[in-house]
Amino acid sequence: MAAIQNLIVAIDFGTTYSGVVWTYKDREPCVIDRWPQPDNRRSPRVSKVPTLITYDQNGQVLEWGYKAQSAAAPLAWFKLLLDENEHEFYNEYLNSRFVQEFRKNCPKGKTTTSVAIDYLQQLWTYAKSYISRDRGVDFENTYSIQVDLISYKVNQINPLKLSEIVAGDGGMCGSIHLNIAFHDHVAHLVGEDFHNTQKYSQDSIRDMMSQFDMQIKPRFTLEDKSNSNVDLRKVSRMENGTVSNDTIIISHEEMKNIFKPIGDQVEFLVHKQRNAIRKKRDYRNAPIKVVLVGGFGDSDYLFERFRTAFGEQDNMEIFALEGLGQAIAEGAALWGLERSEHRDPLLGSRIQRYSYGVVHRNLSTTSNTGSIPSTDDNAVTWIVKEGETVENTYHWRREFQRTIRKAWWDRGGFDDDIVYQSKGSQQRFITLKTMHWKLLTMVQMCNPINWIGRMQDFSYTLDIKVMESSLRCRPELTGQNREMFEYEIQCPTEWIGG
Repeated sequence: MAAIQNLIVAIDFGTTYSGVVWTYKDREPCVIDRWPQPDNRRSPRVSKVPTLITYDQNGQVLEWGYKAQSAAAPLAWFKLLLDENEHEFYNEYLNSRFVQEFRKNCPKGKTTTSVAIDYLQQLWTYAKSYISRDRGVDFENTYSIQVDLISYKVNQINPLKLSEIVAGDGGMCGSIHLNIAFHDHVAHLVGEDFHNTQKYSQDSIRDMMSQFDMQIKPRFTLEDKSNSNVDLRKVSRMENGTVSNDTIIISHEEMKNIFKPIGDQVEFLVHKQRNAIRKKRDYRNAPIKVVLVGGFGDSDYLFERFRTAFGEQDNMEIFALEGLGQAIAEGAALWGLERSEHRDPLLGSRIQRYSYGVVHRNLSTTSNTGSIPSTDDNAVTWIVKEGETVENTYHWRREFQRTIRKAWWDRGGFDDDIVYQSKGSQQRFITLKTMHWKLLTMVQMCNPINWIGRMQDFSYTLDIKVMESSLRCRPELTGQNREMFEYEIQCPTEWIGG
């Protein structure tokens, strides 16, 4: 089997559906559009696979994707529980029927993280098999990235060159919230009987939600005033709605009320991006073109709302183009190829998301004084600050001067330089790296230390490079006293990049 250098596989890990795109040098991104099906029947061409997984009684993976759809109790929506920091919506997730079912059916010993890992391993194994069968290749590198809302300036068409105008934005207003709202609305229509699991099984609820997800949600519009019909087996009467032959009839007004809160949030995010762009002197009257991709691109409702809200004002145009459902994964594949082949970056400059700075700290062996940096800018030597436009290299160099006092060291003190990250007006500091400076002893040096004025000066150049999953931090001692000092780098077990 031939090995292709720098084969890139990008995964769009979604809450309800996931997708995979692959590419390599001089090849357009390819979408995996056939997935394992129940009874091994031939798969229709679809660009995504359900984010579902099932286990046997021993906690081993049984089925995933489309094959898990027909299982008795597939685990779903587990991606939502991976980020407990979204406090505003986390309780909403916990109270949803789908998450409660996840808790109930999750095998003993499995966590949300381990379930997500199991699913991604199944997805990855199939992707490798699919690509190998399709092209007969081995694998080298993988990357992935995902963004919600972001604004670029097009600097050049061929080859395409972009620069970021304002920092990207996003919010917890994806299509999964429509699923929650629709589910809750049907529960209200049916009444207390809806929670009778003996009458309305998980299978029937899941089939109803799948019908909403695949048929009703993408095609719902404001212009078409017709009712929406969804099937729920064994439903014969409802407390607050209309039913006919196991079919729930939902009026256009009801459906609009389901969609409106999510549409309001997305529209607000677009307004924020637009306003941030218009505050830039060079972009006050520039044309803005909004392209809907991924789940956004599939929604007729969002396209209509955006066209009404923005399309006829402020020099803005709205586009919803065919074939952009996998734009996120395709963009990730191209980004990975750019990195692995060391190509000139498509994105020439970006808006810095975090601030990086260095704080010098003197400590005795019994004191923690100075362990927390002041929020006063004078206490921090900033290497780069949040909101600045930076070249897309994530690489900075800065020289620092330090003075070591003999009396301090005689008392058992030591000196640290701490590399911090902060974000937002509150400047919440996160420790990334600590450089612990050591003055070499006479035994380690050929000559005794000559304390000039009972102090020693030294300088160093700090080379910082922010990478995808780590921070490279390399001090280089400079100046006449550099041979007297050494350092060790200490770092926490986790840090946030960016």
